[in-house]
Amino acid sequence: MNHKEYTEAVERKEYPNDPQCPLGSKFINDAGEIQNLIEKCSLNSVAIITSKKGSQRSNHWHKQGDHFLYCISGSFIYYERDIDSEESQMYTIKQGMMIYTPPNKVHLPVFLEDPVFL
Repeated sequence: MNHKEYTEAVERKEYPNDPQCPLGSKFINDAGEIQNLIEKCSLNSVAIITSKKGSQRSNHWHKQGDHFLYCISGSFIYYERDIDSEESQMYTIKQGMMIYTPPNKVHLPVFLEDPVFL
């Protein structure tokens, strides 16, 4: 599934099984680069989040809400599981990667470096 298909599926509430959201190609010219992160997807808010190495956030779930996390700098381990399961999936998220969390998924990022993410 490419980036456009992924974000359109989210918009239709057809949540992908893989939380690692593929990114589309960058537009690069002499002026620099443009990397689209979200296409054709309604948003409630956008936040810049900073954290400290060794800390963690979340370890909760959203009944209806969902979110994308795009790593601007640093890295983190992202744990995710269904609310009725004890078994987690683990993903390493590095600079330039994005992960998606649908409703009813317990999520826990543990920071390997001081990250900045959207």
